[in-house]
Amino acid sequence: MELGEAHIREDLSPDQLKQVSEALHAIGFELIENANDRLVQQTKQVIVEAVRQEKPSQLSLSALLKARLNMDFTTLSRTFAAIEGRTIEKYFLTQRIEYVKELIEYGELSIKEIAYQTGFSSVAHLSRQFKQFTGLTPTEYKNRGELGRKGIDAV
Repeated sequence: MELGEAHIREDLSPDQLKQVSEALHAIGFELIENANDRLVQQTKQVIVEAVRQEKPSQLSLSALLKARLNMDFTTLSRTFAAIEGRTIEKYFLTQRIEYVKELIEYGELSIKEIAYQTGFSSVAHLSRQFKQFTGLTPTEYKNRGELGRKGIDAV
């Protein structure tokens, strides 16, 4: 068993698989049986970990994924897009923006500190990307009062 992953040593009947799936779904998890689905979930996990690490990685997203998943990025990218209906880069940026929202809501860091912690090259770059996704600048979002952040699993 690993974080987010458990392996069953014996084959389960269809009824047993259904019971396991329902039990996992009831607590916010899902059963992944297909190798490509598993690869997409592993990709998402690496991205979430990368976005939320204290200091942004110096590796490019493609290099990070290649190193962590030991797979060619082109193949990984095609598989991800086919299953998710969006690119890895779009998912990565969406995760970053949601993390920015979370940090804004905590109110402990300035926008400049948030930009640095989330790997944006400048406050201006963060503001452009943030406005593209939310329709608001980070400051407008902060001052708005009704904050609407999505959970990691909903992104």
